[in-house]
Amino acid sequence: KGFENNIGLYGIIKEVGVDDKGLSDFEKKYFNSNDIYIDEKKGFYEALGNNSLLGQSWHSWNPFTLYTDFSKLMGRMKEKNIEGNLKGEGLLKGGLYIVSPTDGVVFEHKEVSGTPMPYGEIEKVVAGLLKRDPAELTSQVKKDGLWNTQSAPAERPAETNKH
Repeated sequence: KGFENNIGLYGIIKEVGVDDKGLSDFEKKYFNSNDIYIDEKKGFYEALGNNSLLGQSWHSWNPFTLYTDFSKLMGRMKEKNIEGNLKGEGLLKGGLYIVSPTDGVVFEHKEVSGTPMPYGEIEKVVAGLLKRDPAELTSQVKKDGLWNTQSAPAERPAETNKH
């Protein structure tokens, strides 16, 4: 689970009981069975700014443009072999925190729909914490399949409960 050298990988979700089969599939297929916690009070999302998909500025509200953008997004998901079922509350955007036990939050990424994760930046931060060459870390992460995860903070807020 997680990375070697005692670096944990934890997921934060905002709801259960809507699509528990989908959650279980996500945990096994994309999150390598790492721990996932429910944040009933949504403190994690509040820390990220409670950003909603509806609040994101779009380059157009033209329905044809939106359809084209959505089609491109679905194509990128298919290329990466990511499945989704559009169940549950899908408007609240998430993100990623990298938390050091000595320095606290050392990296924050707020989700921007349609934009890939900044993998290069993440690799540099984690490599720095491990005091390793980022290229060596990239090789290990790809070998372990960890870039198939959709990760969240390495430290869970006190108000969360393990799912």
